[in-house]
Amino acid sequence: MIKNGLLLLIGLFAGSLAAYAQSTVRGKVVDNTKTAAPGVSVQVKGSTTGVVTGGDGTYSIDVPANGTTLVFSLIGFATQEVVINGRSVLNVEMQQSSKSLDEVMVVAYGTAKKAPIPAPPPSSNKMILKMCRLPPSRMPWWAAPQVCR
Repeated sequence: MIKNGLLLLIGLFAGSLAAYAQSTVRGKVVDNTKTAAPGVSVQVKGSTTGVVTGGDGTYSIDVPANGTTLVFSLIGFATQEVVINGRSVLNVEMQQSSKSLDEVMVVAYGTAKKAPIPAPPPSSNKMILKMCRLPPSRMPWWAAPQVCR
């Protein structure tokens, strides 16, 4: 009885490992001029698993056992879907998209503190002398103590 229970436990454990088996796929992505393509999104199709290529165009991604296709995408290039077929190295050449960006709209959200713009320094010496009579706390930014000596 203990032997049968132990065999059942080992069978369940081995089955669960097979279900969570992953393989690592790596490679390099280049553009149509054979130049490294940094910033390419590499994602397992149908999942949230993904990476971005480095500055030299290389990537490494852990693909779950049920992952069969990698999706490569970059703005200005056609999205490519590559079937893995058990390979551990996938090098991809991105092709420029025939679609171009006609307009780019930048939207920013945030806050900014409104501050007055400081007045420029006066051009007459009389005005500078008049400012030098002010206490230091009320002196304008341009009227440094060295000027008023």
